[in-house]
Amino acid sequence: MVRKIVEVRAYGNRVREWAAAELRRAEREETSFLYRYGQQLEQWAQRQLEAHGGPRKSINLPGGTLGFRSEPPRLEVTDEDALLHWCKARLPSAVATVEHVLRNVVKERIRDTGELPEGAEVAGGGERFFIK
Repeated sequence: MVRKIVEVRAYGNRVREWAAAELRRAEREETSFLYRYGQQLEQWAQRQLEAHGGPRKSINLPGGTLGFRSEPPRLEVTDEDALLHWCKARLPSAVATVEHVLRNVVKERIRDTGELPEGAEVAGGGERFFIK
């Protein structure tokens, strides 16, 4: 039974590796097609939409749809420090301070002193069954 579990896990790993390789291959192929034909398709679609006039922004084809979408403007940060400085001076509501607990420091304190801080509890630490 253990051998079967190990074999099934190994099969799962092989399938994951194969799927990842196939995804990479498909992404490379898509990138290649877009590089080679993307601009031509875009120009053709633009001409077709202009020729037919009207508010249409897409063309349905037997193999799929070509079209254009309006994208909302987005903020791209080119210098995080400069933007942070500007926001602190002119728009403080855009600045957030994030606090979090360093768990490894708390674990060391518990180990050293035995003191259990409020809001925390110790879990695990026993044995866990595994199959390898």
